[in-house]
Amino acid sequence: MNTVQTLHTRVGVGQYLGNYRLIKILGQGGFATIYLGEHRYLGTYAAVKVLHTQLTSEQSEKLSAEARIAAHFIHPHIVRVLEFSLEGNIPFLVMDYAPHGTLRHRLDAEEPTDLKVIINYVKQIAAALQYIHNSGLIHQDIKPENILFGSNDQALLTDFGIAITAHKANMTGKKERVGTIHYMAPEQLQSHPCFASDQYALGIVIYEWLCGDVPFQGSTLAITSQHFFSEPPSIHEKVPTIPVAVEQVIMQALAKDPTQRFPNVQTFALALEQAYKRSLVVERQPATSQLIYAAQARGIKPIMLGQRQLVTPQPTYTAQARGIKPILLGRKPKKPMIKRRNIWQEIATIFAVDIVVGFVVGIVLLMLGLNIQTIWFLISLSLVSTPLLAAYATKNRPVFVISTTILAVASVLGVGFHSPVLFATAYGSLVLLSLLITFSGCLHTFKRR
Repeated sequence: MNTVQTLHTRVGVGQYLGNYRLIKILGQGGFATIYLGEHRYLGTYAAVKVLHTQLTSEQSEKLSAEARIAAHFIHPHIVRVLEFSLEGNIPFLVMDYAPHGTLRHRLDAEEPTDLKVIINYVKQIAAALQYIHNSGLIHQDIKPENILFGSNDQALLTDFGIAITAHKANMTGKKERVGTIHYMAPEQLQSHPCFASDQYALGIVIYEWLCGDVPFQGSTLAITSQHFFSEPPSIHEKVPTIPVAVEQVIMQALAKDPTQRFPNVQTFALALEQAYKRSLVVERQPATSQLIYAAQARGIKPIMLGQRQLVTPQPTYTAQARGIKPILLGRKPKKPMIKRRNIWQEIATIFAVDIVVGFVVGIVLLMLGLNIQTIWFLISLSLVSTPLLAAYATKNRPVFVISTTILAVASVLGVGFHSPVLFATAYGSLVLLSLLITFSGCLHTFKRR
């Protein structure tokens, strides 16, 4: 049947509501039916939500006020409310048309979805929720039916309690819980919703998206009891390919106490994304060999969401995104180029350093009064120059710096007091001290091992 019976009217396909001709039914619930409508003049399409209720003038004014609030929500991931009107006694809303259906349709069709794609959608939904939270409002009915997909396949949040308010209009004087039992937080079940209640509901939606089922099932009373007293079954145990870090973030959003959840819904989405990225880093650690072969060796399989298949992110694609050249199958990896040593250049450099060091040490010895023609001059020159030259030849930069410092200190003392004995004593003592410190450090390291 393409006709819906309201309290006192009949609305059907082909009928006009305002400027929109109803073409077909897009969805139907207990207190509203959504039609695809075509504008009679512009030929544009919109979603027309027809409410199954009659309104008093006071209720109509209240509903109009809520529609005006929703119409001011301008966000890339929120379905815009274009119009609210009454056709006779039929209240209806005109909203943006989301051609790619709802998340419920995708879950029921068991469409395969990559974990990375799910997290990207979660970020979009969280951004929309944070936007309305910043406006001081709580959605209170986050569920797959209220998450749509637009023309660019972007996630869109809809149904901000307007239809629910209309449904409650016939139950004046009776306080009713607002929401859908499977997705309601414990405090919301007690009629005390808060911003964290929407975070809890989004966590339930993600759980269902990953596992194929909501965590709590049974009768209304059983589900209510589980929301209060039972922990959700482990996601990782149901779907082993879901990283434990991702599960931990979702479980925090499903905490019974709202104060133990994330400070806000966008922080939740960010934590979920970071946990996913950390799990990818762990997966990619054996990157010294070819990425594809490493993944196969570790037994990585496509992620199964319920009966839906998630395609694991391809290592080659991720490597390109990180600026690493992919390793192609069928090609042998190139051998690393080994830089060949120029031994003659090294010998020439050491010889030049030897001349410089010898010249400097020779000047110091002359200033100390040693005769250049005696054998002691040559012996002293070799003894003083050897540590510096050996440190440079072995490319031991710290030892070279220490030896140079020791020579400078001893030279200043010897030349300052014009005493070769003081120079020799200071130089020898400092060299001996440095050797003792080095030996004690090596001994301490050996004992620790």
